[in-house]
Amino acid sequence: SVLHAGDLGHKLDDAALEAVGSVDILMIPVGGHYTIDAVTAAQVVKQIDPSIVIPMHYGHAALNQKTFSHLQPLSDFLKAMGHPEITPVPRLTVKSEDMAAIASTKIVTLDMTY
Repeated sequence: SVLHAGDLGHKLDDAALEAVGSVDILMIPVGGHYTIDAVTAAQVVKQIDPSIVIPMHYGHAALNQKTFSHLQPLSDFLKAMGHPEITPVPRLTVKSEDMAAIASTKIVTLDMTY
């Protein structure tokens, strides 16, 4: 199952966690400004405990800085998750039979080369 957390602005309460259920892949905003920030996003990831998390809505040098400079960088989320820098991938292919082999939450970022 895939959960796109959209413009989430808060941690999840017990009712929301129950409604969400088991999540294999979580796409979650991490940059703050209209959404949760990096620290809160890390807390939500721990609440949901997905196999794969794809951070989104964060500051990046490739974005128009006039418009997006207020977003926190990905590195803030990685730090909150206790992960070192990671290498973006151009594409993510997931097979259901591979999900069980993922022992702890894996962070995946997609290459932002346009």
